[in-house]
Amino acid sequence: MSKEMIPFSISPGTGMMDVLGHSGYTFNYAVADILDNCISAHAKNIRLFFDLASKEPYLYILDDGDGMMIDELKNAAVIGYKDISEKRENDDLGRYSTGLKSATRSFCDDVIISSKRNGTKCNSIEIDYSHISESKKWEAFILNDFESEKEIGNHGTLVYCRKLHFTDDISSNVQVDSKLDSLEKSISHIFGKFLLSDEITISIQVKGSIPIKIKGWNPFGLIENKSTKVVYNDTKKYKGHDISFKAYVLPTFNNLSKIDQDYMNGKGLIDQEGFYIYRNKRLIKEGGWLGLDKLGLDDKCKYARIEVNIPSALDKDFKINFSKNSLDIPDELKSVFYDVAKKARKESKTNFNYQKHPEIKRTTRKEEEERIWKTSKSDGALVLSINMQHPLIQELSTKLSESELKKLCNVLTKSLPVSMIQEQGTTTVAYTEHELEDLMEEMYQKLISQGLEIKEAKKKMASMEPFKDNLNLLLQFFEDKEDEKNDK
Repeated sequence: MSKEMIPFSISPGTGMMDVLGHSGYTFNYAVADILDNCISAHAKNIRLFFDLASKEPYLYILDDGDGMMIDELKNAAVIGYKDISEKRENDDLGRYSTGLKSATRSFCDDVIISSKRNGTKCNSIEIDYSHISESKKWEAFILNDFESEKEIGNHGTLVYCRKLHFTDDISSNVQVDSKLDSLEKSISHIFGKFLLSDEITISIQVKGSIPIKIKGWNPFGLIENKSTKVVYNDTKKYKGHDISFKAYVLPTFNNLSKIDQDYMNGKGLIDQEGFYIYRNKRLIKEGGWLGLDKLGLDDKCKYARIEVNIPSALDKDFKINFSKNSLDIPDELKSVFYDVAKKARKESKTNFNYQKHPEIKRTTRKEEEERIWKTSKSDGALVLSINMQHPLIQELSTKLSESELKKLCNVLTKSLPVSMIQEQGTTTVAYTEHELEDLMEEMYQKLISQGLEIKEAKKKMASMEPFKDNLNLLLQFFEDKEDEKNDK
């Protein structure tokens, strides 16, 4: 028996417009979503203008981009007019065709969009969100002779927002300044790559004051100190698309100039550590460790920054939301992100430890006794031999006579399989933490028995193989020793 199928409409109610306006937007993110449209339209200059003192406060955003014809304007008023799966250009910052509506709805009740393309007349439409709610009709209006059309030059778009929600919460110039300072900072971060490369200029102005040109912010660079270290730089393929990773470790804060300290200390260094994920050069995720295997904010990791660049073609895989302020890492890529994070965090911890332990020199000392293997030349060839004067070798061979030790080192040296190493790329097995801790304890006890203080022993061991290659573990070892001493 066949079933009769009777279709019925599931078109959303007009309340959906309010739902979209309350979908994770802050005012700053809402403005950023509008700016995305400007940049996608190839704008070079964007102007934000506020009049918050008049009886009817307003904000308009003006760009000199491509502009739109009337049919494009009408489409722009429709939620989701483009298929989400439709291929986007590499410079297109949109995805869901909801940004203009959901963004403006989050902070105002009425928006007028005017646009002009080269050689054409200016067209304007109005989306009155109060009207949609009250009439229960999904409709907008074509306007004639909108007075602000004259603000547009030969081409571009003006988004005029009125009936602003936030003006009721602003009662003083201090509050106005605070809100606009927050917006300026947010724009400088989100669109930092565009601003720093001079691809675009964005200015912000309050009526009665001069425009302020927003400067781009680079979380990985400094103004005067150029010693930021790159500890990882590679590109990974995922589903046929490139994802680039670049991990930086900043110099320690106390080694920066006042200018660089002010530049990097926007939210506090510890709040800025972690991943910075860009989609088509637009910042999506700012700081933090993405919840990777319980990696969290750590004072010792505050110098670590990781830049990740993803294409818009992977929006679905990264589950980027339509307000473009959150994402999820695909399971298949979590190990890659984690490995890069570990490299950056390790180096940051090293920086931190050098700052905390100034008695330890960063530069590698070259005394032969520090190295387990030493080099010499024989008939023009480079010869490797065990350094019998290395303190650790001396300590571990206390039960051997000098001649026995010499014989053992000679056998090991001359049995070194050089050809195998060269041909097969053979490597050594790394020390385990437990093995290193045992060696540290033996060497520490030896040095203390010689009359060295804890600080002197730490300095000595920090320049000695294999401890100097595992500095973070060594310094933790000495912190434990100092705690034990203080507890006595």
